[in-house]
Amino acid sequence: MPRTCTEQLLAERRARPRDDLMSAMIQARDEEDRLTDTELIDLVFTLLLTGFETIITQIPNCVYVLTRGDRVLWNRLRANPAELPAAVEELLRNNASAGAGMFVRYAREDVNVGGTLVRAGEALTVVNESANHDPARFEDPDAIDFTRPPGGHLSFGHGAHHCAGAQLGRIDLQEGLRVLLTRTPELTVRDITWRERPHIRGAVAMRATWQGGPE
Repeated sequence: MPRTCTEQLLAERRARPRDDLMSAMIQARDEEDRLTDTELIDLVFTLLLTGFETIITQIPNCVYVLTRGDRVLWNRLRANPAELPAAVEELLRNNASAGAGMFVRYAREDVNVGGTLVRAGEALTVVNESANHDPARFEDPDAIDFTRPPGGHLSFGHGAHHCAGAQLGRIDLQEGLRVLLTRTPELTVRDITWRERPHIRGAVAMRATWQGGPE
């Protein structure tokens, strides 16, 4: 979601405030002077990107992985919905929507990373999905294994940069998939158009069919 879209959304909400977080943040800026314009835009942009766009792209990512090929994983979850929490954790590790270049860190001091000297103040692009497929950390890392011990992946970041909404994101994914598995058990993905932007990996469009329902 470009920042210009965020600014347009803020302008619309200013004109028609609601009983929601965004309206409260606008009030904190306009009436209470507790935020600067830049802080308001950055906060709303971050909330929309990390709390909305990542979820609406990750659900199709999960559906694609679960239903491809012989549909063993999809059928397994249909038969064993209690595995959903473990399945979501493994799908986040294997194919998270946060793509390359989304996480940038700056060295506080000279540091050697993989044999390369990074000077203090220089930027590093952190590719978390590479760590999520590290064979030194995960046995057979490219395989999807719902029985894999939980934890250890970096899809929600780590330490001071760990996503504050990680638990909510997990619940969103679990409940979204639970609804699809229950209401559209024969769901089949037909055609997918993938995003070209690298930062959020997911589908622009996904054409699907299911028994007894429209496309």
